[in-house]
Amino acid sequence: MTSLTNPQITRYSRQLLLKDGFGPPGQLKLLSSTVTVVGAGGLASTVLLYLAGAGVKSIHIVDFDIVDVSNLHRQIIHTTMASGKSKAQSAKTAVLALNPEIEVTLHEVQLSHENALSILSPASVVVDASDNPKTRYLISDACCLLKKPLVSGSAMGTEGQLTVYNYDDGPCYRCLYPNPDKAGSCKSCSDNGVLGPVPGLIGTLQATECIKIITGVGEVMSRKLLMYSALHCDNMFKTFKLPGKRELCAACGSGSSFTIEQSKILCEGMRGPTGAGAGAGAGAGAGAGAGTGTGTGGSSNTTIGDDEISCSSYATNFALKPHILIDVRPRTQFSLCKLENAINIPLDELSANDVENDGLLPIVFLCKRGISSLKAVAILRERRGGLTTPIIVSMHGGLEQWKVEVDQDFPTY
Repeated sequence: MTSLTNPQITRYSRQLLLKDGFGPPGQLKLLSSTVTVVGAGGLASTVLLYLAGAGVKSIHIVDFDIVDVSNLHRQIIHTTMASGKSKAQSAKTAVLALNPEIEVTLHEVQLSHENALSILSPASVVVDASDNPKTRYLISDACCLLKKPLVSGSAMGTEGQLTVYNYDDGPCYRCLYPNPDKAGSCKSCSDNGVLGPVPGLIGTLQATECIKIITGVGEVMSRKLLMYSALHCDNMFKTFKLPGKRELCAACGSGSSFTIEQSKILCEGMRGPTGAGAGAGAGAGAGAGAGTGTGTGGSSNTTIGDDEISCSSYATNFALKPHILIDVRPRTQFSLCKLENAINIPLDELSANDVENDGLLPIVFLCKRGISSLKAVAILRERRGGLTTPIIVSMHGGLEQWKVEVDQDFPTY
């Protein structure tokens, strides 16, 4: 395309009037560009809409998740009517309703080491709107191999972050975080919460960085990290200088012969997307930096271990006998919903609490997804010197599985 059509001049007129070198040349670059957004959750909600509004010609959306009502306070690209439907399809409908002149390509699959290179290769710019460590490393590694700039954002609670990787010989994600904390990388919006406008704001900033990269206008957030705190007026936005490219970086260092197979090995054991409604997408993004969990249930695994009892077995058998039910969720989550007769001892307080059990009653630990409750079993058994009495078990799948197996009216969050 060498010139703008009359309808395009009308549609994009307000940004065509901008100074600083944007104008028709910048718009023509947008109209010939492709942006791939990994995720269709909280971050992606504003990324996708603003890129479509700006006239990015081709937008690719990668997300295998479905819309859940708990998403909607932050994932504003979706509607209540879309609940239970494909996030990618819902996002496409919204994008084309805003700008029917652009092209939208859907990849309704989980981004993996087997498909990442082929899915991301058409992009001029890649946007990481995912919500889990494994996907973040995978996207960064693939962008290094494909030599694509990567606009990365995250949001959790009331805070957010933004930076650009692999741009103009800048660092990649592994340059900054070469050794991921596999054991401590499990925070999610479904566990810790998120203030809805925060991922929306970070997503808007991600869209802005995409536009700057494509048009060549302005200073790109490369080698810098922007941090946002919603609850503090002083220093609400802070920008930090990041180290440059690391010479010995496995993915992008000098003389590196990195491959997607090596990336797969390095990503083993990391938390990946879980799907089914909380913003997991390919991991889908802060839904904001975030969102694991299921909304409609589903535990972290399907195999019930020796230290666990199924929700249905507990309800039909165990609950009818004398026992102690301990909910180890944080107090805020416990206040939202709880099972009858459950007492609340948050996991981080459990090691300092003596569970009163003079009658040696069986103890059942409970949490949201059955992960923290298994840790509680290990903590209590270790403190008691490995004694096998009384019985100490975790309720498999937690409250999310309780909703599936026992009480479909139990609230999700």
